[in-house]
Amino acid sequence: MGDDPDEVEDIVYARYTPYTNFSWATGIYYKRVLSKSLSLSFFADLNIADAKYNFTYIDKIENGEPIYTDNETFTTNYDSYSIGGSINVMLW
Repeated sequence: MGDDPDEVEDIVYARYTPYTNFSWATGIYYKRVLSKSLSLSFFADLNIADAKYNFTYIDKIENGEPIYTDNETFTTNYDSYSIGGSINVMLW
């Protein structure tokens, strides 16, 4: 810190440290041609990921110094899916 008495020191409230995690995705797409100018399509996608990270935050402040909690490891489930369909029409 400098000599300026009005200068305020920044205090980090929380620290977030992500891990490198494995995830996978799969999907299927089906298209059925009904005629020369008409088709139907359907799809489904599945994504699976479990994100793991460390998190620490300020527990209390004593004599102007922050006291942080121990690192806590969390795992969050980021699974998602999507489904859909379409009708395709050729106009010429």
